[in-house]
Amino acid sequence: MFAFLAIVAIIGLVVTAAIYSYKKNQARIGALVSLAHSKGWQFAPHDPFGLPGRWGGAPFNAGYDRRAANVITGEHDGKPFVAFDYSYKEDSRDSEGKTTTRTYCFAIVALGMPCALPELHVGPEGVFSRIGRVMGMQDIELESEDFNRAFRVRCPNPKLATDILSPRTMEALLANGKIRFRMVGSDILAYENGNLDAVEVLRCAHVLSEVIDGVPQFVWRDYGLYDRPVTPSQGNAS
Repeated sequence: MFAFLAIVAIIGLVVTAAIYSYKKNQARIGALVSLAHSKGWQFAPHDPFGLPGRWGGAPFNAGYDRRAANVITGEHDGKPFVAFDYSYKEDSRDSEGKTTTRTYCFAIVALGMPCALPELHVGPEGVFSRIGRVMGMQDIELESEDFNRAFRVRCPNPKLATDILSPRTMEALLANGKIRFRMVGSDILAYENGNLDAVEVLRCAHVLSEVIDGVPQFVWRDYGLYDRPVTPSQGNAS
């Protein structure tokens, strides 16, 4: 009898946890829908654009069953904007040959830039940095020691990184908390572990917009500025 009651209790806990997780996720999605409506953005529960195939590199170059969901599109500070939940799966085997499938989730926020720039990575140490080494990028030290302690910067062109990450832009990044982003084609893209959060969507969009606004005009000119911005969903993959 005791064993039966224990099993019933465990099942009850599992069901309760599942219901709690479902309600929490529904509340999160509701907040995203409300945010989209308040900003005049569009919300789609499913991916109408094939977003996982729009960009190369992290986190879109790993695993299988790559999916985008809860897609928000519109403009932020006059720049093309998209945010979405992204996930992929990976399989691993233990010493006994048993296969385990793990799902990895990311919150993606991207803004369109006036024109394409070379790849630039900014973010904390870890997997992000190993990706930079594989691509042949080097660590770049900037003039701000505070910034160098908080962020790692990688770019095939150190001068370009210095031009883009001006003292003012570095101060803005430090003031707004850590963020992991990269420039890829005509887009600037932030990606963090987990799912979209309405507050974080706004924060990331604001930070990315500040980075774009801080790029000197001569950089845009040097890399072929043209009049019509490219939307994030049309960005060139790298």
